[in-house]
Amino acid sequence: MKSFTLEIKTPEKSLLLDRVTGLQAQAVDGGLEVLAGHANLAAIMAPGRIKYRLESGEEKTLDGGPGFLIVEKGSAHLFIR
Repeated sequence: MKSFTLEIKTPEKSLLLDRVTGLQAQAVDGGLEVLAGHANLAAIMAPGRIKYRLESGEEKTLDGGPGFLIVEKGSAHLFIR
């Protein structure tokens, strides 16, 4: 399965920098899923559960506050409070 780089950061620290095959999160105007090859995207994120799948197939979740997501050129950058 194809993968992309996911970076998750808070103002205080980096929570994740890894290759993943998928990301699910809640934007202010609805849920979204990012897969490898996703079109460029910028979204304002709502508080909620963030799910991502590592290349190994292991699924991880974390609770995130508001923030924003940028998807471009084979990577996703999620900045949360």
